[in-house]
Amino acid sequence: MVSVFHEWARAVSSAVRSAVVRTVGSVRRSISGPIDRRVRPQRPISVVTLDGQSPDEIEFEGRSLFIGQRRRLATASDIAWLGDDRLVVVYLLTSTIATFAFSDDVDGPRLRPLEIVRSRPGLEQPAGLAVSPDGSWLAMTNTAEGCISVVSSLDVQGVATGPVTSSVPVPGDRNLHGIAVSPDTRWIAFTSVDKPGGLRVAQVVGDPRGGACLSIGSIVENEHQPLVPKGVGFTPDGRFLVVAYGCNAGGVRLRVPKGFVEVRQFDSESGGIGGVVSRSGESLPLVVGETVTVLPDGSAVVVVDQVAERVLLIDLDPVDGRLGKVTDRIGWSAGGLSFPHGSAVSPDQSLLAITNYGDGSIRFFELTGRVTDPVTSRTRSHSR
Repeated sequence: MVSVFHEWARAVSSAVRSAVVRTVGSVRRSISGPIDRRVRPQRPISVVTLDGQSPDEIEFEGRSLFIGQRRRLATASDIAWLGDDRLVVVYLLTSTIATFAFSDDVDGPRLRPLEIVRSRPGLEQPAGLAVSPDGSWLAMTNTAEGCISVVSSLDVQGVATGPVTSSVPVPGDRNLHGIAVSPDTRWIAFTSVDKPGGLRVAQVVGDPRGGACLSIGSIVENEHQPLVPKGVGFTPDGRFLVVAYGCNAGGVRLRVPKGFVEVRQFDSESGGIGGVVSRSGESLPLVVGETVTVLPDGSAVVVVDQVAERVLLIDLDPVDGRLGKVTDRIGWSAGGLSFPHGSAVSPDQSLLAITNYGDGSIRFFELTGRVTDPVTSRTRSHSR
């Protein structure tokens, strides 16, 4: 009887806490909306959705991974470029991987679906996505079974994603999250958000297109609990790893501990993760850094903050790995961000693509002043 009462009391307490958080969040958004639009006025130049991947369309599955200030479903999880004219997007809740043909004109970026694969063995609930520098293979973190899956990248009759060539379980870990491929394609760095959380490196042995073996290396223990490492990315020269820390989803909190970004040394010969060379200060307005994307020229880091629903562009010195100031911010109000999660920067640095957990959309933003080659970069209308 006591046990039943305790279960009832726990359920009531959880319901009340959730209601309070939702109410507080709703009031906070109504008050902060005009401020957010004024401080972060940048709007997307294009919004793309995939049929069957919005919260309303997948509601029949009866699964909502997270409950917080607003109901959110883990739809569009991560995104990556395949060269200049293709994009790959993974959708966690529906275990879907989609490849799009990319085009850009005066009306803004457009995506045309090339291949949509759902519930393929080895791709259950993909959270993180990374592409090899030559675009020949993809790597994903599998949150359902705690493994890393490698997919060959084909280019036959417009089909860009091939079969799963390797699926390697990670001992002792289930909830894998961020993932990145080194510039020399020899290493895969990834994070785990299961307690206590950690940062690992796997060596790529063999040709991933024909069934490479991933040799899982040692873990860098997490010293920042309750924060865990989430987003991870290599600098273009492979000398540094950029890692974003934040609180893991799960449980309803009125206050979330503040997150941070750090840059670590990386030895491309041994695959060893070295010490911290730079760490963001208290002034960085970061709550949970879900994903990290380093610009192709190494001059800045894009950090997606899911809880605060904003995206930060932070200066980075590619020579010494020092983090600088925040140079750009995209907010939820003008930017239409709804629990943003993944990010990808076009090879010419003119476009930033963001995936939204909340509505399953892909949103494109211009990276003003970051284009690597203004002469050959795309021309688009600025009148909208």
